[in-house]
Amino acid sequence: MWRATFAEPPRLEDTVFHLYVDADADESTGRQGPEGVASTGTEYMLSVVGGRGTSSVFAPDGRQTNGPPVSHVVVGNTLLISADVELGRDDRGARFKLYVLCHAITEPGSNPRMSDASSKRLIEGVPLSDREKILRPADHTTNYRVQATFGNHLLQQIETDAQVVVVPHDKLELNGFQIDDSTSRRWPHVRLSETGGTVAAQAPRAGRFHVGFMMYDDSNDERVGFYVGGHLQGVAVANVDNNTTWLYWLEQPVELTAGERVELRALGSGGKHGICNILFLPQPPEARPLQNEVRHLTSSCLARDPDRVAVSWTTTWPCATHFEYGTDSSYGKTVQLDGNCLVHRVVLEGLDPQREYHGRAVGGLGEGEADLGLIDRGLGDVELEADGPGRRVELQLIGEFGLQLVEFMCSPRPR
Repeated sequence: MWRATFAEPPRLEDTVFHLYVDADADESTGRQGPEGVASTGTEYMLSVVGGRGTSSVFAPDGRQTNGPPVSHVVVGNTLLISADVELGRDDRGARFKLYVLCHAITEPGSNPRMSDASSKRLIEGVPLSDREKILRPADHTTNYRVQATFGNHLLQQIETDAQVVVVPHDKLELNGFQIDDSTSRRWPHVRLSETGGTVAAQAPRAGRFHVGFMMYDDSNDERVGFYVGGHLQGVAVANVDNNTTWLYWLEQPVELTAGERVELRALGSGGKHGICNILFLPQPPEARPLQNEVRHLTSSCLARDPDRVAVSWTTTWPCATHFEYGTDSSYGKTVQLDGNCLVHRVVLEGLDPQREYHGRAVGGLGEGEADLGLIDRGLGDVELEADGPGRRVELQLIGEFGLQLVEFMCSPRPR
């Protein structure tokens, strides 16, 4: 937890406040930037902007993803900010560097009125505690007492099941949410307008139900708590980021009375929390986790450009485009494009038309990297271990026409 003291009580509605946390006190890792600039080397950027807490985390190579939820409160002239982050440590305790930036919200194109821009400072000797960590609902990083499935046809079947009661988005009780009138998504939904917003519905009749809801899972950090009678029943964590609508429901049925209130609370640090409905399910559907797969890996070259080859593939979740290639299985050359996407394409240039090339696609999982296109001859389905602790993924390479692809080779046509 950090405390920032202001000359007067801060007005969060028109304030931008950033904490740049260089967790390992090393400028060579984390956020990239010019040497000596205070924000360079940041691992965690914790922010309160317009009254909403958000955060970003930067990998050692500078890649940016959504960070942990940020809690904040104003007490008098102070702003208290809390987030679950991993700080460096030595034999004296926690050790990291910190930079604070604060200014007023301004109109586009105008210069912000600066309140404070301190220099980066080394923080060390912070005592550590061995007490058990307090786990808040927003701290869950995976579904807690909640199952999930996806697929438009499946969700449509569930919605139209006569045994399922669906309360649509425009019939929900909204507090800190509003109907999203401008959306291109398949299902209409509400969107979060205030930190800690809630949506609610009443049980249609007495009975045991698996309470559920549908929500679009994009790249934002969206987490939703299920509450009945003010008590937490489970937490849905939308962190697959595959840009599609999911159904989340409680693993265990809840005994409800007719008209009993069921509430969903926004717990994530950012995003729309685009809830489409609340469902009362007599029986739960089958859970369907997302499989990390590479599909449709193809290559092509044109007669007029014999030294250039285009390679394309798709992944079942958004990740950066990264391709390694060479004249043997050690590869040696890399093409990398910024930004996460589902459809990937690279162009390999300067190839020798008389030689044969091998290549693989590599996709990041957020906890280190896993090879997604390791296509040595004869491997077929492969299972590889990511660099993250204990994280394993089963990968399947599927070529055109449903054929199993076990090797990538491209031989440009001779001149």
